[in-house]
Parts: sequence; structure tokens; C-alpha cells
Amino acid sequence: MQPDSHFISYQGIEIEYFLTRKDVKYVNLRVNKHGIVTVSAPPNVPFDDIEDFVRSKADWIITHMAQLEQIKSHAIAGK
Repeated sequence: MQPDSHFISYQGIEIEYFLTRKDVKYVNLRVNKHGIVTVSAPPNVPFDDIEDFVRSKADWIITHMAQLEQIKSHAIAGK
């Protein structure tokens, strides 16, 4: 199953995330090493609850993505 792309706006910053509905117990959020935000959620969780969850984690997402960018720029500068 292909994940659905969604966006939230947080303090003027657009955050794209990919939502997959699957057989998990809780809503899970990950930011991979490429800065892609993925969310997996049980089929019975309302979409509004998922959006609220992502919005509640927006500070963490933005901080994590900034750290990834810093690591990338250091790696490029070191080459």
C-alpha cells in the first residue's frame, strides 16, 4: 500500500508527512536520514487525531530536520 502525502503548517513552516494505515497499536512518527517524515497509524484512528499528533510533534520534527541538514552540510564541507 502506497503512503498518502499530507501537509501541516506550523509557525509558517510547511511539514510534509507520509501516512500509512496498518496494523499497529499506536500512532508512530519517524524522520529518516533523508528528512522524510513518515507516520503509521491503526485504521480506526480518526485523521484529525493523527493531524493533531503530528502537529504536537512539530517542534521535534523541525529540530530533527535541522540537525540532519547540519550533519549534511558538515559532511559536504569536509569533502
